Amino acid sequence: MPDHVRIQDVMDTIRRLHVGTEADEALREQIDRLLRRNEEGDLLPEPVRVGRTAETRGILFVDAAGAGKTTAVSRALEKHPALGGADGEATAFLAATVPTEPTLKAMAIKLLQEADYPNRSSGAKLERTRRTSFQLFDHLRELMDRNGQIVLWIDEAHDLMARDPEQILRAVKSLMQDDKSVIVILSGTERLGELIRSDPQVQRRFTIVAPDPLSVATDRERLLDILDHYCERTSLGRIEDETVVPRLLVAARDRFGRAIEMMQGAVEQAMMEEADTLDLWHFALAWGMREGTDRETNPFVVDDWARIDPDAQPEEPVVKKKRTRRKK
Repeated sequence: MPDHVRIQDVMDTIRRLHVGTEADEALREQIDRLLRRNEEGDLLPEPVRVGRTAETRGILFVDAAGAGKTTAVSRALEKHPALGGADGEATAFLAATVPTEPTLKAMAIKLLQEADYPNRSSGAKLERTRRTSFQLFDHLRELMDRNGQIVLWIDEAHDLMARDPEQILRAVKSLMQDDKSVIVILSGTERLGELIRSDPQVQRRFTIVAPDPLSVATDRERLLDILDHYCERTSLGRIEDETVVPRLLVAARDRFGRAIEMMQGAVEQAMMEEADTLDLWHFALAWGMREGTDRETNPFVVDDWARIDPDAQPEEPVVKKKRTRRKK
């Protein structure tokens, strides 16, 4: 019988491990570029402001669903020496995910609550307010200024932008103007980039960080190294099947975050089965649990895995109409 407590502890440790990528470096570089430095060259919790309107600039972090955007931005902000709030100090950034009802006003209310206005128990009062969305965003900027928060991060921003892009783009633009302007980071799917590009005035205020998709040629050894490390942590023998990486890329839609989760799922399945060695069947089990598909579309089972499109819609069965005899 598997030792469930040990498996849980080992998997918790594995999931806490951070695997750095080129996207992490690019994101850190762009954040640094938007911050002022002192005479010694150290970064300060103070945004670079340009022009007569003291505008700030922002960052779009764009990638496919499940690619690890939230983890990347969260870590970049929390670990940043000028923003992360070391030694118990308050962080210099405000972060929130788009609310279930993705309206501009709901977003403003959630951000004000995250900024502790005037305390988190005031949500009902905010929801009943007659102030407009733009008045709420103006108040948010005042509150962030008092809190020393110079970066605003909205995760899953494509859901917000898709609702009323013109109004939301105006609100974003207002946050990045005048002497209390803030740096805005928006993370979301490729749809977010398309919506931002629809407004040239907003687009020019942002730089885009868009991680490249994985490929066997450039990422095979790195993925195998990660997998070997997981096996060492769990005392599993390494997988010897040379097709594991190309199969993995199909299953992960060529996205790093998905590939990491798939590898972790396979390792957990191997531990649950008390296996000595990791093999393709454990990946197949992990895929089946996540995707709920049959064997014919499981890239870790079939031989022609390259033909599989994990996002393809199943074909609808053809319903034959009954032929009726004409009455004579």
